[in-house]
Amino acid sequence: VFLKAGQYEEALTYIEQIYDSANGMKVPLTGGNSMVNILVNNAQQQAAACCVPLTANIMVPPELPFENVDLCIILGNLLDNALEAAEKVEAAEGRWVRLTMRGIHQMLVIRVENGFQEKPVEERGEWKSTKTEGGLHGWGLKSARIAAEKYEGTVSTVCEQNVFRATA
Repeated sequence: VFLKAGQYEEALTYIEQIYDSANGMKVPLTGGNSMVNILVNNAQQQAAACCVPLTANIMVPPELPFENVDLCIILGNLLDNALEAAEKVEAAEGRWVRLTMRGIHQMLVIRVENGFQEKPVEERGEWKSTKTEGGLHGWGLKSARIAAEKYEGTVSTVCEQNVFRATA
């Protein structure tokens, strides 16, 4: 998105943040797909820091038919959104995130579910960002959808009974 918009400095900053996160990993990456491991380990560290239990059930092959940048956009944004929403839940039993990933033939299915405090606002078929500080907000799901569409995929969302579910 940054590159398409000609925002090269923002793109470089984003890439550097991903690189710094990967270099700071203390958990050895073994088995499965290394990019998935980096993203999930990073999300687990963030979840632990804000007292949100994150469970992950992942079965993906080491090599996936997707560019790493697109995998980062999809999985990273879905996890970031889920953690942000779950962190705002006051009751401990409502603070959680579940990730399920399956690689089946040439298809990858990613499901991220989370508890939430207040139902997000939907406007014209899009979920509105609840962030109020400056910066780029509301692009996470849009970016994930754009990346998924490059591989004839989709990102769908369901919000019901204090559970938000995004499936790519």
